[in-house]
Amino acid sequence: MKRILFVVNDSWFFVSHRLPLAEAAIKAGYEVHVAAIPDHRTQNIIDAGAIFHPWQLSARGLNVFGELKSIFALMHLIRTIKPDLLHLVTIKSVLFGGILSRLLRVPAVVFAISGMGFIFAGERRSHAPLRRLARVLYRVAMGHPNKCVIVQNSSDRDHFIRSKLASADQLVMMPGSGVDLTHFSYVPPPTDKPITVMLASRLLRDKGVELFVQASEALQQKHNHCRFVLVGSIDEKDQRYVTKAELDQWQSMQIVEWWGQRDDMVDCIAQCHIFCLPTTYGEGLPKVLIEAGAVGRPSVVSQWPGCAEIIKQDVNGLLVKPQELNALVSALNRLIEDESLRQKLGQRARAIVEDGFSVTFVAKKTLTVYDTLLDNH
Repeated sequence: MKRILFVVNDSWFFVSHRLPLAEAAIKAGYEVHVAAIPDHRTQNIIDAGAIFHPWQLSARGLNVFGELKSIFALMHLIRTIKPDLLHLVTIKSVLFGGILSRLLRVPAVVFAISGMGFIFAGERRSHAPLRRLARVLYRVAMGHPNKCVIVQNSSDRDHFIRSKLASADQLVMMPGSGVDLTHFSYVPPPTDKPITVMLASRLLRDKGVELFVQASEALQQKHNHCRFVLVGSIDEKDQRYVTKAELDQWQSMQIVEWWGQRDDMVDCIAQCHIFCLPTTYGEGLPKVLIEAGAVGRPSVVSQWPGCAEIIKQDVNGLLVKPQELNALVSALNRLIEDESLRQKLGQRARAIVEDGFSVTFVAKKTLTVYDTLLDNH
């Protein structure tokens, strides 16, 4: 029985984005191990039939002694398990696991790149030194001869080729992590509620939260019957987070409602008419856009890497220029005022997700990657 070791920061993230893949691998006959920070979702991993290994690391920031401790713990784990294939998810897992895969001669490695993060977003000049360092680290970590790099959008694919981090034949485009279409079923838009526009995400400035609030304020002058809703948690570990004080102020001024972190995303999205994500973050392919499409909601998003992989202009949503308030207001206003357009785009959104963004599709494509790499060994 071939062994796969997934290495990821958090248990909750693995459950949210990779658990169906682990279940498919177990069903296909693989022995699946998962190394992650234990949390309230760890039991879901164990219940799925995977073997869980606690692995401590700081998801963000850099503490030399802490990072070295994480690296040596992962080294011991790899030596103990002796995996046939490493599947590395999130930046630190990719860097640490990639280096160790070469030192310990792991037969095959999958590098799963879920976006390039804020350092590469927009190629900001202030981030140039960090980008240079990151490219060097990626080059060292991703030097394994029997590897596959999974990316979620064409911009990241081109970046890896241009930076000579991987050749075209080592790269595979994957449509995000997919959604379970039996769980995320189509739900008709509510007819007994005011038109509701929703942004669901980690509440970061780069996700377009402030722009969304500004658009809400502008649109409510014309459509005072509309609701504008933020869904997501405050992530104080990220320096670009939106504060609780800001959220409280926006709510007290009745500009937006904040529903907090929600696990029932089907029910949550079903309560809106329009989904919105004016992001300028270093996205892969935002899973929430797949979820919104599966429920049958049109999306208004930035014309930005990742978003443009799933949202097509006037097909299943509207694309707007990044960080342009007037463009965002105009696009949202168009959908608010045109019910038939909302319905047409929402129905097409569901069909597009069914055609190529299901967890079944993603799992099947990933298992093909595993088989190819292990056959090469």
